[in-house]
Amino acid sequence: MFEYVLLEGFNDADDDARRVANLLRDLRARVNLIPYNRGPQLPFRAPKFDRVLAFQKILTDRRIPAFIRISRGQDINAACGQLSLQGSGRRTGDSEQ
Repeated sequence: MFEYVLLEGFNDADDDARRVANLLRDLRARVNLIPYNRGPQLPFRAPKFDRVLAFQKILTDRRIPAFIRISRGQDINAACGQLSLQGSGRRTGDSEQ
C-alpha cells in the first residue's frame, strides 16, 4: 500500500502519474491518492477533483489499483496533516534545530 499526497501544480500532473505507475509496475501495489488538506500555515493547495480523477485513471489504466481518500474534518482544520503544525510554534520553512 502506498499513500500519495497530491499537491496542486507540484506532483499532480499526468507525467507524475506515469512516473508513479512506472515505479510500481512490477509490484503488487495499491495506491491511496490523498488530495492535500490545506492548512493555514502551509502554501500548498489540493488539486481540483477532476485532476485527481485524471491521475487515478492513469494509474488504473496501467492496472495499478488507485483509490481516492476523501478527508473529513477540513472545515475545522482537523483533517489529516492539518493538526501537525498547530501549536508547535513552527512555520513552514523553519529548519530542524
